[in-house]
Amino acid sequence: MSKFINCFAMSLCVVAAGSLVSCSDDDDPKVTPVEPGSTTEFVFPEGVPAQVGDLKITTNANGRVSEIVEGSETYSFKYGTFSRAKEFNGMMLVRDAEYPDDNVDFYLQINEQGFIAYALQVYVNAEYSDDEWWFEYNADGQMTSMKRSEGDNEVSRMTYVNGDITSVSITNDDHPKASVYVIEYTSADVKVAVANKGGIMEFDEVFGIDMDEMAPAYYAGLLGRATKNLPVKCYKDDPEDEYSSTFKWDLNANQLPVKLTITYQSGSWTSEDVLEYKW
Repeated sequence: MSKFINCFAMSLCVVAAGSLVSCSDDDDPKVTPVEPGSTTEFVFPEGVPAQVGDLKITTNANGRVSEIVEGSETYSFKYGTFSRAKEFNGMMLVRDAEYPDDNVDFYLQINEQGFIAYALQVYVNAEYSDDEWWFEYNADGQMTSMKRSEGDNEVSRMTYVNGDITSVSITNDDHPKASVYVIEYTSADVKVAVANKGGIMEFDEVFGIDMDEMAPAYYAGLLGRATKNLPVKCYKDDPEDEYSSTFKWDLNANQLPVKLTITYQSGSWTSEDVLEYKW
């Protein structure tokens, strides 16, 4: 996936995911792409968490995420040049020791911000068809849209106000009318929004964005930056659907989350889930 930028003094510059061909005029400003895999300090200024829920995260000597383990599944990350009909500059390999038929290779096109712009999901089991993912980000490096071929080309679009996602709109080919989720950052108990110092971003559990097996890539620094503050509530903007979820964050002395308690409610039904964080 590439985009074209007008170079008024010369011809066209082509910026491809992860590489740049600049104009030859030395007076023109140069754009230096971020090295794939090097965004963790940008995404996690307080350091990459060692554990997020069931995800156990390993970093290498350079502080970059090399491996994430979740139960019997291991996610490993590689950067370089890879080809599969298209050119890629990263890979995420998913290996399941218990269910090897579920093993997956993600071929990644990483953009100049250092985030995944396109991914080809190839199942090791040839009986499964490939899937595709597309991502867009704003100038601050926050994800603004995600499209996946699975789920009838499901598209999630995020609206931001002052660095926080305030709503998520979800559509697919079979349901063009959007399901809209509203996110809040203050409540009767939380008068002032709590800064998201740790860069925590729970796409599925908090924002209703179905990242599925792509979710661990966020904690490798590959899916953009988190919201400025920690959400406290999400609800569906539909008078006929009473679904909502509330979020209680426990922080340590450094104001980093150590526990997230999620309470789901739909009508008279309620349920609770807990995620713990280690730093």
